[in-house]
Amino acid sequence: MSAESNAFNLQHQVRNNANEVQDYMRDLDNWEREIKKKDQSLSTSKSILKPSLPPVRNTSSKQRKQQQETSPKKEENKKTKKEKIPGFDYSAWDKLDVEGALQDMDSSSESETLLESEGSEKEDEDYQKQKAEAERQEGNEHFKVQKYEEAIEHYSRAIRMDPCQESALTNRAMAFIKTEQYAAAEKDCNTVLATNPRNVKALYRRGLARYSLDNYEIAKVDFLDCLEIEPDNQPAKDFVHKIDVKLNPELEGRFQPVDKPQHLMSKKPLVKVKIEEVGSGSGSESDDDSKIAKSNTEIMSEIFETQRKESPPRELKVEQKPIANTTPPKSPPRPVTLPTVPTTNSSQFMNNWKTLKKEPELFFKYFHSIPPPQYPKLLVQFLENDGLPHLLRVFNDFYIPNNLTYLEELQFITKVPRFNVATMFLSKEDKYLCQQLLSRIQDPTADLSALAKLYDTSLH
Repeated sequence: MSAESNAFNLQHQVRNNANEVQDYMRDLDNWEREIKKKDQSLSTSKSILKPSLPPVRNTSSKQRKQQQETSPKKEENKKTKKEKIPGFDYSAWDKLDVEGALQDMDSSSESETLLESEGSEKEDEDYQKQKAEAERQEGNEHFKVQKYEEAIEHYSRAIRMDPCQESALTNRAMAFIKTEQYAAAEKDCNTVLATNPRNVKALYRRGLARYSLDNYEIAKVDFLDCLEIEPDNQPAKDFVHKIDVKLNPELEGRFQPVDKPQHLMSKKPLVKVKIEEVGSGSGSESDDDSKIAKSNTEIMSEIFETQRKESPPRELKVEQKPIANTTPPKSPPRPVTLPTVPTTNSSQFMNNWKTLKKEPELFFKYFHSIPPPQYPKLLVQFLENDGLPHLLRVFNDFYIPNNLTYLEELQFITKVPRFNVATMFLSKEDKYLCQQLLSRIQDPTADLSALAKLYDTSLH
């Protein structure tokens, strides 16, 4: 029994060992298949992710260097392969020109250093342009918060790093205009226009600088050039009209023709209006009556002449009826009332202003009924037509006597497009009035100094 049991145990152990080997081989095959799958997935993911990776630094110069070196290197390699001297050929080594070989090595090293220097110069130039753009953006941030001197410093750094950057020059010109350095602003605009004569910003800002220097005629040329490039540039049109008034004072107060594009004109059909002339004692009817009277007198004179010859004269009584006055009585002027239709756009506000401007109290009631958040939408044309001084007078003449607050109104007026341009043309009296209005505000939470800078004035 012991021999049989030993044989059975041995057989059982062999079977277990075979199963373990099979399991091991099966696990090994599975592991190998998984590794292959991972390798394939990694290779495909690399091909997908490769284009989205950022470019390697200085790749452009390296590629250009490789393109320039490929053809001469191939020829040099061929020559070196052909001219390679075996180590055992002592006669060839005796004939070798050592100085020529050294010169070839020096020339190749010089060409490599030249290519490396060109690549580094290109890299430095790109880096300088990036730094110039960063300085320009920093200047824009200072300009937005009315820090014009700091903005000028950043723009100047950007120009030193990249003299061909037009936006930095035009932005510095605007900062010069804000600080009343008009000659420097004109010089920056001239630099831009020397290379790009159709730069609208440079033309417009040079026109502003020349207008501020009282050079009205050449400023008008700049604004007209702006309109030639951008016919719908409303500020340029306004300055052209202002210059015309400066040069010809008789034009002030006259109506200007409305120049609207076709898509903004009214779509309503034209209505034919019948015009009737009503005559008076000295009108057309009296002329006709005089002609009739003249013809009657001629006829009567002929009758009198014939009767005088035939018979003794007799008295002729002519009754003249008075001509009735047909002139209609003048109707009394229509009273001005507040508009009943809610204001939805700047054109409608401008029409209401023209109706109410001779009635300041009615205009105050109308303006007070408009919520301040609607100012950026409704006051665009009003501020472009020198409406800011009128609003300051409304605050002084009506808001203060009625104990009404106007801080929110002043804040939302600054958000109207081109508000900065409107403040540039405030007179000294208007700026003093604005200073008085701000000094009356008793709100500890309001940043009045920042608001005063926006209105181009101060608190003291």
